[in-house]
Amino acid sequence: MDPQRRRELWAIAVENMRAARLAAERRWYNVSAGRSYYATYIVMWLALGDPPRRRWQHEGIVQHFVQGQWQHNPQPLSRDVRKALTTLYQYRLKADYHGRKVTAKEAREALATAMTVLTMVASEFALSQRALKR
Repeated sequence: MDPQRRRELWAIAVENMRAARLAAERRWYNVSAGRSYYATYIVMWLALGDPPRRRWQHEGIVQHFVQGQWQHNPQPLSRDVRKALTTLYQYRLKADYHGRKVTAKEAREALATAMTVLTMVASEFALSQRALKR
């Protein structure tokens, strides 16, 4: 992936992260969980590169990402991170497809998972983490 495309994806991921925070502040927990998930999805795409077939499938991108091959020193991600990503995906389904309310606690967990993954990828690819603080 070329550097310009990487910067574009990073900007989209950060925008989604900011939207997730704002939604949580307004107690729009379903929206917050959805935006947390998409911030994470976009940054996994950034890390992995363009998909093998036109677009990444949601479950497939997580499976590829947790293997850790995108890292300079490839190694599988910790069990805790893998579990958190699976849980984040479940919150996104709950919010967007099952018509159920995401709780404040779940929205906080979603935000924390997204921040962990965005920070991890930003460190690996020397992306500005300052944008995450705003």
